[in-house]
Amino acid sequence: MEVLSYTGHAGETNIASTRFRNKMKSAMSIPCSRDRLASSRVRLITDCETFSKYVAGAGFVTNCETGEPLTALHAEMTYWSPATGALPKRYHPNCAEHNAWKAMQQMGIKGTFSPPEQTAIFNQIRSTFPSLPANQCAQSVFDGWLCGLATRLRATGLGQNGAMLPRATQKPTTLASFGLVQKLINIYLKYAFCWAVAGRYNQGAFESFSLIPNITDFTCALHAPIDAILLGELRDTELGKKWIAERFFEKNRNRLKADGQW
Repeated sequence: MEVLSYTGHAGETNIASTRFRNKMKSAMSIPCSRDRLASSRVRLITDCETFSKYVAGAGFVTNCETGEPLTALHAEMTYWSPATGALPKRYHPNCAEHNAWKAMQQMGIKGTFSPPEQTAIFNQIRSTFPSLPANQCAQSVFDGWLCGLATRLRATGLGQNGAMLPRATQKPTTLASFGLVQKLINIYLKYAFCWAVAGRYNQGAFESFSLIPNITDFTCALHAPIDAILLGELRDTELGKKWIAERFFEKNRNRLKADGQW
């Protein structure tokens, strides 16, 4: 939580890797003073409670403060919010696996995985999640794990019957692009992290719940899911204005659309 880690496609070799990730890091990585760190902890709990209530079907009412975002989650919760405030019907209350998969598979993306195969994907995320060795950088440990897992899952997606690569005029099939893989992993980890910090919201109260017991060891390293909603909201920020001046959106629109991010 000492720096804001806000990155997108892990291990990507196209525009979403070096250029996209470095822009996000340089613009939104903020070393924390003691006061800022204390403020960040308060915001973090509030953000996790907000998300936990939303995915439980209790509505979305943001209490996020404006101004400098101090964590990846706070940045996302500030710039992203559901259109109606209600959990869409395609999602199920408090169902991380179903909802992460549905969020990844939006926008006409063809499914190629059976329900048991989907379950196996989430089992793999949980079972391979890293431990943080003493005196090791959480960011490097997490990014190494995420890059390796994303590469394996994309290979699995491309190996499914009927798999299609992303093209400028063609959506990829399920998990056939790094954009879709990162979205699935990062949304699922967002559920795990928010429930670990705030608890799962159920019948008007937060209850202790753990998907990944040690996920808070990587608070400073977790990535925010990058999608069209967040990219659209970022247009009005100082970072977005800089990208517009550099024609970032215009130059990469087709790639972002093909990769499931637009």
